[in-house]
Formats: sequence, C-alpha cells, structure tokens
Amino acid sequence: MATVLSPDTENEKRKTQNAKPLLRICVPVVEGNVRRARNLYLRAARRGYWTELRLDYLEQPDLKRLFRTRPGKVIATNRLESEGGGWRGREAERRLLLEEALGHGVDCLDVELAADAAWRRDLWSRRGSTRIILSWHDFSGTPDSSRLEEVLRGALFRKLPDLRALQQKGRVCAGAVDGE
Repeated sequence: MATVLSPDTENEKRKTQNAKPLLRICVPVVEGNVRRARNLYLRAARRGYWTELRLDYLEQPDLKRLFRTRPGKVIATNRLESEGGGWRGREAERRLLLEEALGHGVDCLDVELAADAAWRRDLWSRRGSTRIILSWHDFSGTPDSSRLEEVLRGALFRKLPDLRALQQKGRVCAGAVDGE
C-alpha cells in the first residue's frame, strides 16, 4: 500500500534532511483593515505558507502593528494602480511605506521595475537579508520569452547598472533578482 504525503508532510520530511521544501505556497492578503490582514497572515503562517501582504489596500497602514511579530515568511507589496494595485496616494508616501516594511525585516520586498532607479538602488544597498523582487507587468497578455528576456536585460544593464554582477553571483528569474 502506497503512502500519499501532503505537501506539508513532504516539506517537514525535507526540513529534517536540511533540504529546501519542494513546494512553497504564497497566500496574497488583500485587506483594507490591519487587524484582518494580520489575522490572515497568522493563519497562513500556521500552515507554513508564505504571505504576500498587499500594503496598497490597507486603508490606514500600521506596519508596526502588522509586523509586530513575524511568524512566517512574508512579502511586502505596495503597488500603484497603474501597475495593477490599489495605491492611490502620493508616490513619496508609497515609497516610505515600502521602506518602513524593509525596516521591519520582511523576507521579500516587491518593487516595480518602473520605480525610480536611484530609489531602487538605495533600497538595494539597505536591504540586509531582505530579498528584492523586481516586478514588471504586461496587462495586455503574456509576452513571449524574447520580450521577457529583453525586459530583464534592460533591468540589469540599463536601469540597474550596479546590479550587473548579480547575473554572475545571484539568481535571475522572470524579472526577479535575488542576491542570495
């Protein structure tokens, strides 16, 4: 008789073997209220899931309360409306919220490729152990692989000249740069 392992069971087995989990699930939390967002984050963390906290939908962001403990892996995102998000405030305020999330030690910070390059470089220099995800969106459809490669090359060589070395040292994948 064969034993069927759930993703959680298989992940636990691999943890005891010092191996990375086979499956990672990320739960997006899109809430207007910090209390509800935090509760959903806690529920996802108890199940071993990553959580993407969408700061752009919080009506009154209180990151100190939201991140008072970090029980699980978390991605902080604050996306402009033009990039498919809910942020309607000023760009300076949006950036400050992302910088505050960085200060709380989130695991990943999702930053749009369209954001100011000097600001992205500054974030990169202050990231510590936080991974930076560079997002690029095409709402007209799924671009072919040559277009994706063109966008990625542009991100690495034109808009982020200080990250050229990461192509050698880090992993570059579908528009995301991870310096680990």
